[in-house]
Amino acid sequence: MNLNQYQRSKTMDNNFHIRQARSVGDVLSDTFNYIRIYYKSLAKMLAIYVLAPLMVGSLIFSTSLGELMTAARTGIGNQVDSNLFEPGLEIFAAFFFLLIAYVLLMGVVYQHIYYAGTGEVPESISDFSNGMFSKLLRFIPVLLLVSFVSLLIVLFSVFSVVEISGFLFLVIIPFLGYLFVKVILFPIAFFVEDAGGFNSLARSWELTNGYFWPTFGVYLLISIVFGVLSQLLSTPLLIVIAISGAGLGPESGLMEGITIFTYTLSFVFQLLFFAAQSIAMGLHYFNLEERKEGHTLGEQIAGLESETS
Repeated sequence: MNLNQYQRSKTMDNNFHIRQARSVGDVLSDTFNYIRIYYKSLAKMLAIYVLAPLMVGSLIFSTSLGELMTAARTGIGNQVDSNLFEPGLEIFAAFFFLLIAYVLLMGVVYQHIYYAGTGEVPESISDFSNGMFSKLLRFIPVLLLVSFVSLLIVLFSVFSVVEISGFLFLVIIPFLGYLFVKVILFPIAFFVEDAGGFNSLARSWELTNGYFWPTFGVYLLISIVFGVLSQLLSTPLLIVIAISGAGLGPESGLMEGITIFTYTLSFVFQLLFFAAQSIAMGLHYFNLEERKEGHTLGEQIAGLESETS
């Protein structure tokens, strides 16, 4: 049995070794294994920090969406201008709370991966959240800056199609994909190494050097798997809304309750699958770190040498 096989056999015994080399398939399977082992601590922290803004955002979204649809139908039926401003404002507020939920989710998941990388995840809420919010406050501006630059590049790509040439667009799209893969690990690097925004981007770029296609493969695989799972669970809920709407009518109190419940459950599914994707990329981060720097292998060799001496 080689070293990697030994590490993986230990993983199956609930002693999860997060710092080890993995294939693309191993990253996916160990993501489910990670969730199986750590689901209690993950669920606890997600419930404490993420559940409240998620519930508020989904509640506002489902109720305001119903009001928006009712107002639009009333306006069309009576051939008058319907007041869509207030429901639209409520939907904006809903997305604000949902955005907060997603940001907190990133903080909790990356903090959890950080502690898993040290070998022990604290059970205490205060110990777990130690440093998490300060990292988030420094992480959000970096995330906004990266998103803004990405948006500018996308807008330039659209402009190139309309005003310049379609050929330039075909060049920019692969370039955007390349940049995305090269910096995809920067959130994990930011939380694990607490290295700051620019250094985390540089760290992601460094780790993916020579491993662009494995990184792309991991992201593509987990996106397909968790995307399919998300749709399999979310689509029946949306079908329930459509059937209920046809039978009960948009102004029915029961219909409103069904809409709130189904949209809330749908958002929960999306959130959980986003967490799983983040865990997978975290495992790939440690995979690349181990392959390129071999910290764990070096420690094991040093341990064997000390035992021999």
